[in-house]
Amino acid sequence: MWSFPLFMFALKVGSALSCGNMIVLKTAKVTPLTAFYAAKLLLEAGFLPNVLNIVSGFNQTVGAASRVTWM
Repeated sequence: MWSFPLFMFALKVGSALSCGNMIVLKTAKVTPLTAFYAAKLLLEAGFLPNVLNIVSGFNQTVGAASRVTWM
């Protein structure tokens, strides 16, 4: 089950990093450790610490923390 989340990570993060973008990645709630391990490998490879930011948690909790109320 871990290979598909790793593929999705590589697909999204690889293309964004090759264009020079910083990334905020929301992991799947059932497989967050795959992204954390891949991010650890990126740090060991020499990427700067704040180039890849990972948000992990359940959708309602994470969404409620970032929701903006419009008037």
